[in-house]
Amino acid sequence: MTKAAIGLTVSQQRVLAEIGVDIWVRRVVQPAAKPAEPAAAVAVPASGRAEPASVARNRTPSRRDAALVASTGDGADYQAELDCLATTGVVIVGRWHNPLDKRLANDVVLAIAIAHDPAMMRSAKVQQTAFTWPSTQTGDRSIGAARNAFRAFLRGQAERAHAKCVVLFGDAAGALADDRNSAGPPVLRQPAIGALRADPNSKKALWLNVSQNVPD
Repeated sequence: MTKAAIGLTVSQQRVLAEIGVDIWVRRVVQPAAKPAEPAAAVAVPASGRAEPASVARNRTPSRRDAALVASTGDGADYQAELDCLATTGVVIVGRWHNPLDKRLANDVVLAIAIAHDPAMMRSAKVQQTAFTWPSTQTGDRSIGAARNAFRAFLRGQAERAHAKCVVLFGDAAGALADDRNSAGPPVLRQPAIGALRADPNSKKALWLNVSQNVPD
């Protein structure tokens, strides 16, 4: 503690001293130095070059990416749900996401059947079923097992419908199909059913594909 003038003249200080009043102020205490922040943690990848932890965190796969990897790896679990419509002469498989998709799919299966047999206009009955994977009967849930199951599913549907063609709509159905069904009806791959509603040219491409590849 020390005396300080704090702006008073010498005479003013003397007067205050005579009446017993001393002027005191606290020393200005310098704040303690702020401890240095610890260095940011770093992650060391396989290359041996260190990189900030924030960068390393950004490289961590998101849940969506992890699920994508898990669903597409040959040895990992795979999930699929597909709709199927069949009538005499034709089977179609895809995903009908809404009532408009379902209605168009029904029109497509009937149109293909009637184009190859006009009598189907009076007698056609459309059967609806679904392919779901994984099934509860298997412990192997990989995409390889899913393809085997899907092949058996298509073969059964085609045999029951005496199908002249099988039409697959969308990437999900296309990913499960293979080209080993050489003894069965031709398998035609098409964009998702919703593309036909949005693009008239897609409908033309479908009919052209059917007319060129499906025997009368």
